[in-house]
Amino acid sequence: MTINKGQKILVYILLIAMTFFVSLPVAGQPSEWAEDHVKALLMAEMASDDILDSKGLQNPITRQEFAELVVYLYAQAKGVSVESIPQWNPFKDTKNPMVARAYNLGIVNGTAVLEDGRRLFSPDALVTREQMAVMLVNEIKLLGIETQPDYSKSFSDQDDISTWAYEQLSFATEENIILGVGNNLVAPRANATREQAITLVHKIALKYAWMDKNILISRFNASNALKTYGFFRPKSQVSDLQSYVENGALTFRISYWLDSYTVDIPKQQEDLIHILSVSDTLSYDAFVALKNKIEGAYDPISKNFNNASRVYIHGTTGQISNQAFSSDYFELYIDDALFLTYRP
Repeated sequence: MTINKGQKILVYILLIAMTFFVSLPVAGQPSEWAEDHVKALLMAEMASDDILDSKGLQNPITRQEFAELVVYLYAQAKGVSVESIPQWNPFKDTKNPMVARAYNLGIVNGTAVLEDGRRLFSPDALVTREQMAVMLVNEIKLLGIETQPDYSKSFSDQDDISTWAYEQLSFATEENIILGVGNNLVAPRANATREQAITLVHKIALKYAWMDKNILISRFNASNALKTYGFFRPKSQVSDLQSYVENGALTFRISYWLDSYTVDIPKQQEDLIHILSVSDTLSYDAFVALKNKIEGAYDPISKNFNNASRVYIHGTTGQISNQAFSSDYFELYIDDALFLTYRP
């Protein structure tokens, strides 16, 4: 059966409405299906703070923002720093170095070439599904993976696919990199949210083994850790990170000494951040705030904690204050050791 243009528009509207009402996220947080993907890119430092900001995760993603994600994905796959990628800029309408890096890698070409040879990129335009397919498949090919398209697969709206995107979109759908949207539609001109793009990039990184699939799977379990208030408490044989429960509160302690021997503070920091990342108690915003505080508490060069301080982080909103909240908050105190106490 052939679907006419009017029917296609109606299907798109229904799909958007179903997505909105069925999976409406908590304001300021990742959608439930996206949270692990967002946290994974945060833990792997594969996106900027702006893109990972919870307040914008449900916003449509722009061309320059998606270009940034694919550059981070390339750096992750190659094991190089983003800064090492050339950033000569041919574009007249953007100075974004991540867009320039995507061009130098051969991932993007832009949207137009001017008479003077300069190019346009349309950085603030919303990226479409077919544009995402082109960028991603160009990158996959660049990284040495065969990208032979399957032209036997057809969609009811395949006439809407731009000629310059047909080959890449064909491969992307065949490899389940980009999925159809139902009713045999691929919706090539539709847009995506930031969290949808983040999820896509994370799944590709896992698919081609460019990223550790266990980054958010806790190494602490029922046999080597207790669970209190939704947080793992590792036993001494699996981590030097100390924890105890006192007066109805759970405290983690990162210190220099344990049983008269020097311990690895960065490893304790890593363990604590890992425990927080898989907690079923902590919101995304609170996790980000705590992660930043814990990482900034210790200087690995001087091998000292940075300063004595006491702050409070709300477990749901992530708000940071110099005064305690009434409940559901963390107290972080630094004085030759780091104490993180959760008060439910």
